[in-house]
Amino acid sequence: MKIYLVRHGQTLFNQQKKVQGWCDSPLTQEGIQRFKSCLETIAKSHADNVLVVAHGGC
Repeated sequence: MKIYLVRHGQTLFNQQKKVQGWCDSPLTQEGIQRFKSCLETIAKSHADNVLVVAHGGC
């Protein structure tokens, strides 16, 4: 069994070097591209299961 751990792509707060943790920040264009690349990799892995944890808001 293989387990892949993936974090989010670059966020606006990451780009601005702001400390975060309580509120979510939107993804930048680079973050969106990283996300899409990750999806392609996961699709090619033929995974049996994928678990997604979405955080939202403050």
